[in-house]
Amino acid sequence: ASKMEAGRIDRDELSPFLLRMFVRLGGHNAVADYGETAASDSLPAEEMQVYTWPDATLRELTDLIKEARPDCRRARCEFAFAIVYPDRQGKNVLKEVGRVRSREVRASENTTLRGLRFQTGDYLDVAVFGADDHYDDAPDPRR
Repeated sequence: ASKMEAGRIDRDELSPFLLRMFVRLGGHNAVADYGETAASDSLPAEEMQVYTWPDATLRELTDLIKEARPDCRRARCEFAFAIVYPDRQGKNVLKEVGRVRSREVRASENTTLRGLRFQTGDYLDVAVFGADDHYDDAPDPRR
């Protein structure tokens, strides 16, 4: 049996890879924060390193961020994912690829890293919106 069949990965057989995510409240990091090219030594602050597999979904990654970052656990948080990768000329580009909301289910949250054509060596830039909204601490008026 192959380690990858019909889009599913046997996580007991296939080793995970290191995913370097950069989480920023209020918006994405500027592509310049990653340096001009993939060979640049410049990287944004707030790096989060996790070992994962190509079949990891955006929801799974959101849950990992929320575990590690209490400031990202508010009910109204929205996570905007972007891949930072070198273009054909070797210059870094940032491309938004999907969004996940804490309480709202969207089809895009089941998108996998492989489905996004994420490659080892790319970075994941995650903008978190709604984490600093103080009104979120108030009781839900619908209850």
